[in-house]
Amino acid sequence: VFDMSSPQTGVLPEFQQAPPSQVFAEARTLRDAGAKFIGLRDESCLANALWVQEFCEQWQMQVGLPFWIVSRPEFLKESVFELLARAGCYRVHMVVEAGADHVRRRVLGRRVSDTHLLYAARAVRRFQMSLITINEIGFPGETEDMVRATIDLNRQMKPDWALCSVFHPVPGSAIFQRAEAKKWLTKSAYGIFYDPETKIEQPWIRGKKVQEYLDAFNAMVYGPKVIPGRRTRA
Repeated sequence: VFDMSSPQTGVLPEFQQAPPSQVFAEARTLRDAGAKFIGLRDESCLANALWVQEFCEQWQMQVGLPFWIVSRPEFLKESVFELLARAGCYRVHMVVEAGADHVRRRVLGRRVSDTHLLYAARAVRRFQMSLITINEIGFPGETEDMVRATIDLNRQMKPDWALCSVFHPVPGSAIFQRAEAKKWLTKSAYGIFYDPETKIEQPWIRGKKVQEYLDAFNAMVYGPKVIPGRRTRA
């Protein structure tokens, strides 16, 4: 998952949001081919209130399958949860990215608070949907304490599952250029996306340590807060 706000814009093509009618048509094609549920992976699709209302009011009539959705927490509020639940949404994949406010605001340009993230997590359960969080570690400027803040936030949010990957700055983006200027980028930063190798090598947290946190992420969210590489608990 890559941030599409100011730090990474200008390097990816802009896409126009598909109207609900097009989404319905594509979903019916999948339904008629035997799909039992549908996943909506556009993390910004809930940004448009009119789109959300039209989609949710017509989904059952047009498609009639349960569905899950990916969304940024900035777009999740009470009225949206009500519409999603009535439409048949059974799971929300919430784009958390980072638990440290510094990373969210200064690195990713996202203005969302821990308070709202925790509210959204509680609301998902209140409307009887399951929750998956989408997280990243290994950001430029991120310290080990900031990585643990992401783990701690997930422990508070209590997701049904917490996904975590290594941050990969988009080549040509402001984040990429800053990291490149500081000589923090590893060779894999210039390679393919979604490979598990760390992309940022910083003096205060080495790539090996980031990888240890990635491997232990779910164990730390759901189990004892053991710091990778140490025998004592946090």
